[in-house]
Amino acid sequence: MADKKKIGLAILNKNEIIGAKELISKIDQSLFNEIICIDGGSTDGSNKFIESKGIKVLQQKSSGRGEAFQLAIREMGERLDGIVFFSLDGNEDPKDLEKFVNYFEKEFDLVIANRMGNNSVNEEDAKFLKPRKWANQLFAWLAYLIWGSRGQYIQDPINGYRGLSKKFYDRENFESKKFSIEYETSIRAYKGRYSFVEFDTVEGQRLGGNSTAKSFPVAVSLLKIIINESGISNFFDKRKL
Repeated sequence: MADKKKIGLAILNKNEIIGAKELISKIDQSLFNEIICIDGGSTDGSNKFIESKGIKVLQQKSSGRGEAFQLAIREMGERLDGIVFFSLDGNEDPKDLEKFVNYFEKEFDLVIANRMGNNSVNEEDAKFLKPRKWANQLFAWLAYLIWGSRGQYIQDPINGYRGLSKKFYDRENFESKKFSIEYETSIRAYKGRYSFVEFDTVEGQRLGGNSTAKSFPVAVSLLKIIINESGISNFFDKRKL
């Protein structure tokens, strides 16, 4: 019988005191071998609140979601078989955490909570205009068009609620420092023929605070990922020689 996987949880936080007070108690800590919080420079006391719950808090030396991912991997990745990334803004359902662990036991390298599935709920679904959802679907189509194969399609390539296996993060040198980290990991899963799976999720409404993900800068960063991963930038660099 195979040994049970050792899975870690990286809680991502920046000024999410309302979410911290609402969600920390709902996390089933018994699912994980290690739990840490990566803090992006909170000033609302959320980092101190999380520490009071017995969770180790690490401060980022530079800002950015990609930096948070990489700090979590450096801190505990060597000891684990996979890491799940969970944000405290209220969009992500802590009841889904067990699903991540179960899929890691099935040897998947990338596990994504899918807001775009048939039984999913996206926070924009109740609105007439859905710019964030439509943009996500556009970038999902572009990634599949360029790198997809075997009929396997990632519906929600930019959702941050995801888990990465040790094999995946050990072999790939992720470069994104900001919100493009999720799109980069999705594209690398295509390119490296890693195993991936999505499960339908219900995205909740933000509990408090303000999102630092601004639509236009994020879209630009995603386009840059496409350019870098496709090798177009290298082509133009060579033309300059």
